[in-house]
Amino acid sequence: MLALAVWPGEVLAQATRPNGIQERLNSERFPFERDQPIQADLKFRLLDVFGPLLYCDPDYPVARADEQSLALARFPQIQTDALTYPAILAREHLDP
Repeated sequence: MLALAVWPGEVLAQATRPNGIQERLNSERFPFERDQPIQADLKFRLLDVFGPLLYCDPDYPVARADEQSLALARFPQIQTDALTYPAILAREHLDP
């Protein structure tokens, strides 16, 4: 809240707030606003905590194609994701 105190000839603005509450400048950011992780980093953190994902392989029991060729075919699509691809490289300690 903002209280105004009137002094002879001038008006002074005086902030009134409960003890322990500090005034924050508009240019300051809260700690939770800094360096927010991207979605890919959050997914990797979940994998660190809960372990690798278990899923049904779409190629089982009959393979559609060679896994290597499927991976190579999908690689350009992964590279176009400007947020996820660098997170994958950093996670795997690979150079861009």
